[in-house]
Order: sequence, then C-alpha cells, then structure tokens
Amino acid sequence: MAENKGGGGGGGGGGGGEGAGEAGPVGGGPEPAAAASAVVVTSAAAIASPSSPAPIQPEERESPAAAILAAAVDKGPGEAEAAAPVVVSVGPSSTSIPAPLGPSPAPPALSNAAPGPLSLLDTCAVCAQSLQSREAEPKLLPCLHSFCRRCLPEPERQLSVPVPGGANGDIQQVGVIRCPICRQECRQIDLVDNYFVKETSEVPSSSDEKTEQVCTSCDDNSSAVGFCVECGEWLCKTCIEAHQRVKFTKDHMIRKKEDVSSEAVGASGQRPVFCPVHKQEQLKLFCETCDRLTCRDCQLLEHKEHRYQFLEEAFQNQKGAIENLLAKLLEKKNYVNFAASQVQNRVKEVNETNKRVEQEIKVAIFTLINEINKKGKSLLQQLEVQLNLTVNIMWVSIRIILLI
Repeated sequence: MAENKGGGGGGGGGGGGEGAGEAGPVGGGPEPAAAASAVVVTSAAAIASPSSPAPIQPEERESPAAAILAAAVDKGPGEAEAAAPVVVSVGPSSTSIPAPLGPSPAPPALSNAAPGPLSLLDTCAVCAQSLQSREAEPKLLPCLHSFCRRCLPEPERQLSVPVPGGANGDIQQVGVIRCPICRQECRQIDLVDNYFVKETSEVPSSSDEKTEQVCTSCDDNSSAVGFCVECGEWLCKTCIEAHQRVKFTKDHMIRKKEDVSSEAVGASGQRPVFCPVHKQEQLKLFCETCDRLTCRDCQLLEHKEHRYQFLEEAFQNQKGAIENLLAKLLEKKNYVNFAASQVQNRVKEVNETNKRVEQEIKVAIFTLINEINKKGKSLLQQLEVQLNLTVNIMWVSIRIILLI
C-alpha cells in the first residue's frame, strides 16, 4: 500500500531512504534494481492509462454481427453515441480529457521515408532520424510512441486541471498535444524521457565496439580510455580526471578500456537515472500526487506535502496494477471471443433457417399456382359445357316454334 507522507514526513522519508534503502551516497554505488524500477514505473504510468493500449478485437470476424458486437464491447457501455473521456494519468490525480466530438483532423505529413512499426522503437516517426543520438532527446508519449524533442507537435488546445496538491479550486492550464501516429491526445506534462532508447544507445553490445567507443560523458567525441562501472559511461582521459576530482564521483570504480568485458558493460546497462533538475540526485522516489519520478530534493521542495512512495515499493505496486489490468484484459478478451463465437453460430443458424423458410415459401407458391391453374381450367371447361348446352336448347326451342 502507498504511504501517505508529507511535509516533515517527506523529509524524514528521504532521510530514511538514505540510511536504509541506499548502499551509499547519492551517485555512489550502482543500483541496477532502482534504475530498472525507474524505467518500469515510468512506462507503467503510461501503460496503465486506458488511452495507451489499442482495443483488443477478435482475431477473426466472419460476419458483420460479430464485428458490431466487438466494436460495442471495445467502446464499453454508454459510449455508442459519444466518445469516452481519455484518461492520461495514473494515480489519485488522474485527469480526463474529453475526446473530440467531430472526426479527428488529418495527421500531418510525415517524412517520405516513414519508418515501419518495428523501426518506430528507435526512429523518430516525423523526421525518420535515429533516436539514439545525443541531440535527439527522445520523448515517450503515453501512447508509447517516441519522437525527438524538436519534432514534438505543438499543443492544439489548453486544458484546465486542478493543481496537484493545491487548495480546492486551484486550476492550472496545461497544453494538450496529439500524437502524429495514432492521433491520441495527451497532456504535455505527461511526456517523459524515453529511457529505453537512451540506455540502448549508450551501452555497447559487443567487444568489437569497444575499439571504436567514444566518450559518452562529453560532447567532444574523444576516444574513450576507461569505463565508470557506477555511472555506466565510457570516459575519455579528461573526463576521468574530472570524474576523480568531483566529490560525488571520486569514489567511483573506473576500469581501463582493455579490462572491461562485455558482461560487465551489459551488467551496468541498467545505470542510475538522475534528476533533470538536480543533476547529482538519483530518481529514487515516486510522487503519487503528480504521478512522476522525483529525487529527494524535488520531493522536499516542489513536491512538498505530496503523497509519495520509494521507488522499489512503487515499482512493485505498479507491477501488480499492470498484472491485474492484464488479467482483466485477458478475461475480457476471452469473453469477447466467446461472445463473438456465439453470435457467429447464431447468425449461421438464422441464415440456415432463412434459406429453409425461403425454400418452403417457394414450394408453397408453386403448389398454389398449380392448384389455381387446375381450378381455373376446370371452371372454364364447365363454363364451355354449360354454354354449349344453353345454345343447343335455344336452337331446339326456335325449331319447335317454327314448326308450329
């Protein structure tokens, strides 16, 4: 369960994390579990949003009725006429964005070399440039599409939302942007750095790459001569000297380039994630009120009196929440498949009944026509006989009169 900690409690919580949960000072020893938790929690906040995942539909729809049922189940009750609000945040401060009533505007023209579904993982869908460069600054949307910072669309409109942790009635304006790929709307403040691309771009995958590895700590593209195990970064000679001079990193273990194995580099791939504001503080807390990762300084300053959790606890809670959502989603998928199968069977029965009744009607029509034709012929024959008899009688009567 989430702990409600605020004010002085927030400060105490930060201190507790320093003494009990941390293996050393901030920026000290490696914490792969904490870094992995940071990545998963960031992703969990996006995945848990009902707007991120696309609705699961039955794999095969053999009839229009099955398609209609699946569409109705995907929308949910009461949404046949109006689109449901899109939830773009997780936690107590979740905010709903009303979906546009009219049709979505046409997506902007993308690059001529538009990447495929798989290349969207490491390629910007707008400019088709790699997201693994330092200049890209890849951003992850709640719909799980990634773009470089310069290609992010401008907000289409403003949305009034309550200020997290503020007094009742406090309202702030946030921009709402639309994903150029899936046209899903999300709040601008819900964008996060794409740590998946960042991590894979900064860790070499084989020993052959070590011979051409450049320093990832500076922008000089100097050849790397060492590797910091704690930071998970390749360092040039100048950066190593600076690394050993700064008090936050002087105790880090730096290995020579020749002594670094691919296993060691891979193990340090999950390196700590640092706060973009307080550069030397690791993101070790999760603010429930704002639904984002924070460091101790952020929690004591900007997020004072907000509800928060330690990263490992938030990771376990988010993991449990995602597992519950997946279980419900699987259950709903099975129900939709079963319902679609039932509808298909029923439609098949109705079609067979329709063909049988249609054939019976045709047989009845044919039988009635034959009976009518027979009856008509019989009546015509009787009429002809009666006519001949009447004419004969009249001729006989005329002859008798003439004889008299």
